[in-house]
Parts: sequence; structure tokens; C-alpha cells
Amino acid sequence: AECAALRTIVELHQPYEGITGYRDDAPIREWLCPTCVWIGDDEDEGGNWRRALEHESAPCATLRALGPLFADHPDFDPSWR
Repeated sequence: AECAALRTIVELHQPYEGITGYRDDAPIREWLCPTCVWIGDDEDEGGNWRRALEHESAPCATLRALGPLFADHPDFDPSWR
């Protein structure tokens, strides 16, 4: 049951490549978590403020928190801490 739960958590937080903005009309691509989000204020080009929903960069805090559980595994990557 524990293994199934951990696999579900990892699946829910599987990163995707998203566009987070534009620079010189070229999209800025970043790996994002589809589950972890935060809400902030954002200003558009016309100076209008709006609420913005932003996805957390990957790996998200949830996956990083799981990393130490597997620190003794031979395939463990220290950047997962």
C-alpha cells in the first residue's frame, strides 16, 4: 500500500514542459509541476493587474521531500534532495 501511494504521488507531480513567458517574441520554456500551484498578482502589458495562477518549477517541493526516502538506492540522484 505504501509503494502504491508513493507511485501515485509521483505520477500526480510528473513534470511537463510549459511556457512561462516570452522574451523577444520567443517562448520561455520551463519544466513545471502540474499539481503544485501558487496564486500571485501579475501585471499585463497594459498595466492592468490580475490574479495569476502559477505552477511550481519542477522538481516541486513535494517530489524533493520524497527524495531522501530513496537516498540509499543505487540510482538515487543527489540533486533530488
